[in-house]
Amino acid sequence: MRHIAYRLYTVVNQILGLIDELTNWYIRFNRRRLKGENGLEDTLHALNTLFETLFTLCRTLSAFTPFVTENIYQGLRPFFPADVSHLGVGHDVRSLHFLPFPHVREEYFDPVMERQVSRLQAVIDLGREVRQRKVIPVKTPLAELVVFHPDQGYLDDVKSLLPYVEQELNVRTVVFTSDEARCGIKFRADADYAVLGRKLRKDLARVKKALPNVASEDVKAYLATGQITVDGVELVKGDLTATRYVEVPPRTEGGPEYETNTNNDVVILLDCLRRPELEQEGTAREVVNRVQRLRKKAGLVATDDIDVFYSFTEGLGKELEDIMVASDDVICRTLKKSPRPKTEFTGERDVVIEEEVEVGDDKMTLTLVWA
Repeated sequence: MRHIAYRLYTVVNQILGLIDELTNWYIRFNRRRLKGENGLEDTLHALNTLFETLFTLCRTLSAFTPFVTENIYQGLRPFFPADVSHLGVGHDVRSLHFLPFPHVREEYFDPVMERQVSRLQAVIDLGREVRQRKVIPVKTPLAELVVFHPDQGYLDDVKSLLPYVEQELNVRTVVFTSDEARCGIKFRADADYAVLGRKLRKDLARVKKALPNVASEDVKAYLATGQITVDGVELVKGDLTATRYVEVPPRTEGGPEYETNTNNDVVILLDCLRRPELEQEGTAREVVNRVQRLRKKAGLVATDDIDVFYSFTEGLGKELEDIMVASDDVICRTLKKSPRPKTEFTGERDVVIEEEVEVGDDKMTLTLVWA
């Protein structure tokens, strides 16, 4: 008799990984596309991709989480085309649990794109770690990110998705380089002495003492050739672990304040110096964020045309107002129009919502009015 084992652990971890990729990468990266900021055709591509992913994911997870996936499926069902034959799900689509398990779509696999996105994610994760370490919120713009890798192909892969790097790490300039000297790239060697001791025996003490003083150039050569001599002891590939690190040169007055991070493959240097002009841009983005929150609270959708007015308590808010005027292009990129002083509102149109909000240490009243 054939026994079928029910081993959830063989698939659930991979599905959780897919959910993370979908929510924290695809949806996060494509929020503007999904809202229609790049035009109707591009929005349809983004929405169709998201729809098919959710549809396939529901069918895949239906055996594990039957009620949650059924709920999501019923939200998708009104958007099915009249003829569902090309979906390969049969004719009875009343319930997710009437549908067959999805088939692998080999034509969707693109190893080049997967490699590019994987390398992009590595760079962004390293940058996020630096921001967290230095307690710099992502909303604070920074001047420069330097990405180092010895393989130009790696750099080209990340460069092909440059807008995502700039957006996710909120940096104005991204520099791609393979110049080790420019980035202060150095190499050091480490060893698992318990394993190496069985091979070297009495010579282990000599190697252990001399290893910290091995020159960076010699360790780099070891990476290439698999051979190195440490205090007269010949070592070969596998005996040592070579690690790439960054030795940041002393900061000059007015120069960048680099913080580094690496996954022992790609290296990044993020200029963490806070600059007043970029801080102002960050404040402008805070204003945009408050307007967007208010739109959401009022139940507005992306296509609703709204004018925004603002006001301050008399005698206050002058500095924030000056920043808003100076950063008008930053605000308009998202809101499509500039917020205006409340004194310009004639009262002839309906107010959607009005609320006092905080931006930094300032308080302002935002009034959303139908255009």
